[in-house]
Amino acid sequence: MGVERVDYSSDQEYYQALNQEAAYYQEQQRKETNSDYRIEDVVGEFEVIDITNQTLLEKLKEEEISKCTRCGLCKNRTNIVCGRGEFKSPKVMFIGEAPGKEEDESGKPFVGSAGIILETLIEEAFNFETKDSYYLTNILKCRPPENRTPNSEEIKSCLSYLEREIYVLKPDYIVCLGNTSAKTIFTLFGLENELRPISEIHGNSYTKKVCLQSASKNIIVPMYHPAAGLYHPELRSVMLADMQRLANEIAYQNLPF
Repeated sequence: MGVERVDYSSDQEYYQALNQEAAYYQEQQRKETNSDYRIEDVVGEFEVIDITNQTLLEKLKEEEISKCTRCGLCKNRTNIVCGRGEFKSPKVMFIGEAPGKEEDESGKPFVGSAGIILETLIEEAFNFETKDSYYLTNILKCRPPENRTPNSEEIKSCLSYLEREIYVLKPDYIVCLGNTSAKTIFTLFGLENELRPISEIHGNSYTKKVCLQSASKNIIVPMYHPAAGLYHPELRSVMLADMQRLANEIAYQNLPF
C-alpha cells in the first residue's frame, strides 16, 4: 500500500488517502500483535499512533524523498536529511531552512554546531525528559552548496515533504528558525501580512489553523536560527529568552511536555 502523489498541496483528497493509509497500518500492527484481533478494536486506539506516524514518515523518506530529483540539489547530496525526534504528535516542531555539511554527512538534522546551540537552548528552557520530546526538521531535505540560502525553486520543489510532516505529526507549536523558514511558513499558511524581518518578530506567537484535522488552532513562533548564535554570540541571551517565553506559554496553556 502507498499513497502516490506529485502535487500534494492542492488536493484534499490526498489527505483523505493518507488517513486511509494510516488506518491500514494500524490494522496491520494490531494483526501482528493481537491474535484476538477485531477490526472494531482499532477505532479509538491510540497506542499505535506513534508507530503509524513513524511508519508514514519512514515510507515518505524511503519511497519518495530518497528518490527525489525535483531540483538540482539531488546531484551532489551525500544523504537526504529528514526529521528526527518525537513522532507521536509532538508539542513543538522546529523547522530550519536546510541541512549543513554535518547533516549531509550523517543524514540527521541539527547535528552540527548550530544544532548543538539549538539543543542547548531547548534543554535550558524546557523540562523535556529526553531529546526525543520534540521534532526537528528543515524545509529542504538536501544540502545547498556551501550552505547558501535555498532559492525559491528549491523550496517549492521540497515544500510538499514538509507539509506531509506537519500533517502527519500535527504539532501544537511550529517554530520557524530564521528568515527563510519564517517566510516559507508564513507564506504557506496565509500569514504574509504579518511577515517582518526575524529581528522584528522573533519570539512572537501567531495563531493559525494549520492542521485541518487538529481540534485546536496551531501557534507559529518565529525565532532566530541557531546559527545566528555562532556568528553573533550577543544574540544567545535573546534566543534563550525567546525559547523560555515559548516554554512558559506552553506551560500556561497546560500542555504537558
